Amino acid sequence: MTSHGKKSPRTFRDLDMETRVRELASLQTELNKHKAITQRALSEWALESDDRSVLLWGGVWGGIRWSKGLGRPLTPSIIDGFTIVHEWFEHKFVDAGGGGLVETGKFRVQPAPSVWDATTADEYRVGFFFFAGLGGVNPNKLTVKLAPVPWDKVGQMHVRAGYRQLDPQLGYAPFGSLGKPRVIPDYVVRHVPYRVGTYVQPLEPRRELP
Repeated sequence: MTSHGKKSPRTFRDLDMETRVRELASLQTELNKHKAITQRALSEWALESDDRSVLLWGGVWGGIRWSKGLGRPLTPSIIDGFTIVHEWFEHKFVDAGGGGLVETGKFRVQPAPSVWDATTADEYRVGFFFFAGLGGVNPNKLTVKLAPVPWDKVGQMHVRAGYRQLDPQLGYAPFGSLGKPRVIPDYVVRHVPYRVGTYVQPLEPRRELP
């Protein structure tokens, strides 16, 4: 019960083991489809039962995709070609005197997201999932980077032709969560050709989530 006498919403932890296994197996079937999961697909899946809605409470899905012509990381699995970190902002305040408070909170790293190989016939793709920290005033931050590992070189991605870069470069802006499941648009690995001459490439700001 909350301080207002209302029941807290059920979450994944409130489901019994049998229900978890059954609904997770059904959800995995959706995730294994060739197309990336969408907000609409999740909503339609969740409408089948209250337990499915509970399972999705606070869930965040996303992915990283790229053309097979760009090659793949020279690692046992393509998931090792990336680092994916989820952080949640924990607010803390100290009394600064005179009635004022000073914010001393900071982002804290959360358990590592679940990551899997979601490759299709046409492109490589890494899928990921995590539970967001709830509370709209406590932002979640997702950091996705190319890991410092070598890739094979195929097609246009010869080492002299350019380099690989994630789009969006700086990722997405921190976001709050009130429990509604969310799908983050896929990051895309792109080929950036080298340019002749000296130049400065401006960085775009973090992209806002839709």
